[in-house]
Amino acid sequence: MKITQTLRRPANWQDFESLCLLLWREEWKSEDLKKNGRNGQAQNGVDISGHRDGEGEFSGIQCKCKPGNKGLAMDEIDEEINNAKAFKPALRRLVFATTADKDATIEEYVRLKDDENRKKGLFSIDIKSWQDIIDLLERNKSVLNIYLDIVAEDYAVAVTFEDGASETTIHPQYSKIYYLKPAPKGQPRKIASTNDAVRRLALGGLATQLEHITALAEAYSKPVIASPRIVRGSVETNHAFCPLKFMVANQGRTPIDDFKILFFFDNPNVTFIRNNVEKKMLMPEISFSRGVSNVILEDGVGVQMFGKSIIPGDNSCSDDFFVHIPDGIDDVNISWKLLSRHFPAEGTLKIHVEKIYVEDYRYNEEKAGDTDIGDYIEKMDITD
Repeated sequence: MKITQTLRRPANWQDFESLCLLLWREEWKSEDLKKNGRNGQAQNGVDISGHRDGEGEFSGIQCKCKPGNKGLAMDEIDEEINNAKAFKPALRRLVFATTADKDATIEEYVRLKDDENRKKGLFSIDIKSWQDIIDLLERNKSVLNIYLDIVAEDYAVAVTFEDGASETTIHPQYSKIYYLKPAPKGQPRKIASTNDAVRRLALGGLATQLEHITALAEAYSKPVIASPRIVRGSVETNHAFCPLKFMVANQGRTPIDDFKILFFFDNPNVTFIRNNVEKKMLMPEISFSRGVSNVILEDGVGVQMFGKSIIPGDNSCSDDFFVHIPDGIDDVNISWKLLSRHFPAEGTLKIHVEKIYVEDYRYNEEKAGDTDIGDYIEKMDITD
């Protein structure tokens, strides 16, 4: 795993400004790039300025260090753009560099302001989020190494989701049943499903079967004789449970030994399971275990993750598990607390929930007009 995927954000604006100076000197091939004035002086919307790759006009960088991973506000952007119009000589471009995460809404707003400025014959405007800065550090290893020396501590840790982010989005699937009155005798009622995804799934399954049959026909010059197997059963997949995985990365100079991380979900109705697939076989299966899991699941509380040691620059991931968030919940906050032999830490994560509903109809005189929502469970008969 690349160390930049869990790279710690600067804790203060001074470190971030120094990082931006070093990074854009390399990116712009600019020897004269320097900090603009000193703390307390008017900077006209520009923290760092200089010439980019031999250009005649000045370019400027506005550094926005956001403690606690706060986002950049639109009025904040407007204020700095207006300030930068007073910079002398006039700028050719202005770049917002921020420790905030990428935000599609803010990026769109900056694009609109850029277009507005260009039409007026003014400087261009761009924004680089922390993820963008990480990409720049990936291709400027010398700056990355200097930055790691600046921010390195004896003990430092990042606790994130598996992809190294502090926020993630899951897509649980729920079954939505509409109840209708039965059609009068002699007048059959035909209802077409409103769920295109279900129809595509059915057609896709048929197409896959046809492709498989065609492949068999081409592969063999004589008929294929299939022998029936004795073991039969079914597989049920609960698509309302979504996979989740945590990661802890050691960003310090010292190993983190004998650690335990406690994850507390802010909604007590969140539940957890090891696997969202259940096999129901007519004969018992032989199961193989890979050993003791490094997580303990506690419904209504959270998850506990254990480990022996993480050396500097390395990381450890939790074993797979699945989380169930009740219908009606859009976001879930997670507080985490790390305990280890010599070092404690704590922080927060967030899950965004984007629900998918699989729709169907039922005829029921008594429940006509009602709608039921529950977990979407897909059942498939198998032969093993």
